[in-house]
Amino acid sequence: MSTVEIAIRFSGVTALAFIAVLWLRDVHGKQLGILVALFCFSIASYLLCPPMVREWQLGIIEVPFFIGCYSAAVFFFLMSRAIFDDQFQLRPWNAVLLVIMIALGFWHRYAESMNSDTNVAFNSETVSLALHQILSLGITVSALVLARKGKASDLVESRRKFRDVFVGVCGGYILIVLVVEIVLRDQTAPQTLELINIAAIFLLSFVFAIMMTQLKSGLEPVFAFKKSSAISSPTDPEMEKQKRNLKQLIEARFIYRQEGLSIGQLAAELDTQEYLLRRLINGELGYRNFNEFLNFHRITEIQTKLSNPELVKMPILTLAMDCGYSSLGPFNRAFKEQTGVTPKEYRAQKLAL
Repeated sequence: MSTVEIAIRFSGVTALAFIAVLWLRDVHGKQLGILVALFCFSIASYLLCPPMVREWQLGIIEVPFFIGCYSAAVFFFLMSRAIFDDQFQLRPWNAVLLVIMIALGFWHRYAESMNSDTNVAFNSETVSLALHQILSLGITVSALVLARKGKASDLVESRRKFRDVFVGVCGGYILIVLVVEIVLRDQTAPQTLELINIAAIFLLSFVFAIMMTQLKSGLEPVFAFKKSSAISSPTDPEMEKQKRNLKQLIEARFIYRQEGLSIGQLAAELDTQEYLLRRLINGELGYRNFNEFLNFHRITEIQTKLSNPELVKMPILTLAMDCGYSSLGPFNRAFKEQTGVTPKEYRAQKLAL
C-alpha cells in the first residue's frame, strides 16, 4: 500500500472522527448524535478494513472495525431516518437487521465452503457475500426513497435543501460503490479504482466536516434539529394577512378534514406560494412538518367529539375518517403521540368524569 493511499485513508478517518465529535457534542438529541457517530465509525472502518486484511493483521483488534464495516448500510438508514423524521424512534427490528448484517459479514469472512468440491462455485462464502450486498443495496435505496418522499411535508427549509444533497450526492455515491462491489463480487478492485473511492470518501467527509463547523460559530445548524418554536420577528403585514386567512380556513371551513390535503393544495386555497406557507407554518406557528400541523387540528377536533356523551355510539373509525384519515393505523399512531393514550382509552376517561 502506497504512502499516498495511507495518507488519504487516515485523512478520511480524521474528518469522520471530527464530524462524530461535533455531532455528539453540539447536536441536540442524544439518539441522533449517537447514530451519526456510529455511521461515521462505520465509514471509517470501511476505510481501514482493507489494509487490515492485506497487511496489518491486527488479530482481535480488527473485530470492532469489521463490525462497523458490515453495519454501514444499517447505520446509514437509521441516521437518515433520525435526521429527516422528527418522530423517529429505534425499533426492535432495527437491532435484528443489524445483527443479520454483521452475521452475514463474518460468515463471508470466516466460514468455510459449504461444499468441499472446489469446482462448485455456489458455496457459503458466495451466498453470504451476495446476501450482504443485496441487503445493503436495498437498505440504502430505502433510506434514499424515504428521505426524498418526506421532502413534500418537511417545513424546515434548511433541512429540505439538505435532503437534495443527501439523496443526490451521498446516496448516489453510496449506490455507485455498492453496484461496483456487486459487479466485482469477491474480486480485488483495481488499485486506481480503490484510490478514487477512498479519495471521494475523504472529500465528502471533509465537506461535511466544514458544514458542521457552522454549529461552533452560532449560526443555525445546517440540519435545524431543534424543536421549532414561533420565531420572533418584525410584523409582516402580508404574513399577518396569510395567518388570518389560514385561521379562517381551519376554524370556519375545516380545511384539515380534506383527505390527502397537501401543502400545495393549501397554498392554492390561500392564493400564496408554497415556500411562503411553509415559512408561516414553521416560523410563525412552530410546526416542523406539515403532517404534524394537520394531525394537531384533526386530533384536537376528534378529542372534542370523543368527550361528547351524545356521540358515544359513533364509531371511532367514523370520527377519524370524517376528519381526514383514510384508515385507523395512521390515526391511532397520531392520536397516541399527541395525547399519550389510545382513542378508546381517551373516550373512556372523558366519559367517566
